[in-house]
Amino acid sequence: MLEVKLQIGCLLVVLYFTAEYMKDTLQKKLPCNCYFDAILIIAPWAIVFDGITAWTVNHMDQVPGWFNMICHALFFILMDMLTVAIFLYIIQMTIGIHSTTTLFMLMIPGIVSITLIILFMDELYYVKGSTTNYSMGNSVYICFASLFLHFLII
Repeated sequence: MLEVKLQIGCLLVVLYFTAEYMKDTLQKKLPCNCYFDAILIIAPWAIVFDGITAWTVNHMDQVPGWFNMICHALFFILMDMLTVAIFLYIIQMTIGIHSTTTLFMLMIPGIVSITLIILFMDELYYVKGSTTNYSMGNSVYICFASLFLHFLII
């Protein structure tokens, strides 16, 4: 349980924001925004899979390798999708996205990143730390690079 206490706290905060947003949009106080809606859908799932991978990487003797790999792949993909959704939301709110061509162009780095994450999943390895184990490999680095790239563009 120690491995996932941070994720439980984060999940509670995100679920609170989601409930408040849904309440306010239903009462017509806030206009709906599809990118923000995507953030609120993706974020809880990313946190859930972060918690699952935090647990599986520390209990690899009890967890089948294929299950650990699938959970990590879903976590990395969800984190990248969350990065793209935040990126698109900020672009929409600041300068706007006025055409589907522009939207597609803005999504290309995320599409490339998710594709590379999937392609390099078989190279994932684990490092034993002093308090917990860590996932390492190209998929991890690609996920971090995608976050850096998207926020650099912003």
